[in-house]
Amino acid sequence: MRPSRDAGHCLALKAVASCILGVIVSIAGCGSHLQPSGGVAARLGIEFVPLPPCAETARLDCGRTEVTRGQWKAVMHSEPWKQAAGAASAGADDHRLPVTRVSAREAIDFCTRLTAEARADGSLSPREAYRLLTPEEWAWAAAGSDAGNRPDAERLQREAWLRIEGGPRPVATRVASAWGLFDMYGNVWEKTWAAAEPGQCVNVGGAWNTGMESCIAREK
Repeated sequence: MRPSRDAGHCLALKAVASCILGVIVSIAGCGSHLQPSGGVAARLGIEFVPLPPCAETARLDCGRTEVTRGQWKAVMHSEPWKQAAGAASAGADDHRLPVTRVSAREAIDFCTRLTAEARADGSLSPREAYRLLTPEEWAWAAAGSDAGNRPDAERLQREAWLRIEGGPRPVATRVASAWGLFDMYGNVWEKTWAAAEPGQCVNVGGAWNTGMESCIAREK
């Protein structure tokens, strides 16, 4: 799904990928809604945080957390994380964990299906759509009030799951960023939509089994 550039009427999804377990999805958006008062997004517990304007988008509303297993299953009716080795281990059925082992195509399909449901229930207008964040939008949302600076060790210790064992952690179990977002760094790689390269996605943000250097890395 190509991101809309309508300054007042677009909503975006950011997709996330664990370098070991696969792709997961989380919500972000730009547009006129801070948080839907009803409809599918509200029913699934998806919350938005309005961010200051950036060069890429006049208005960006970013989801507080990655999409969870429970949210994914409700929309896609599938459980791709069960394909992972050791899926029967502790926490495998925790619906607060970010969904894993999702391809880029499936992440886009999630956006498309969520958009269709939201338009059908009236919580999105025909001019609005959920989509993946671009790398530039993600960088703006992740940096927050530290825009232009690399995240320091003190901030990452508060906000990021890095160099830990046992896989991803449930969403929002670290401290939120200054802009109220969780897990922008660490926990799982975040997959973004590369607008300049159709069909390409870029992984950003690092993961639970990586170090600080991964938080500013980009991988295709």
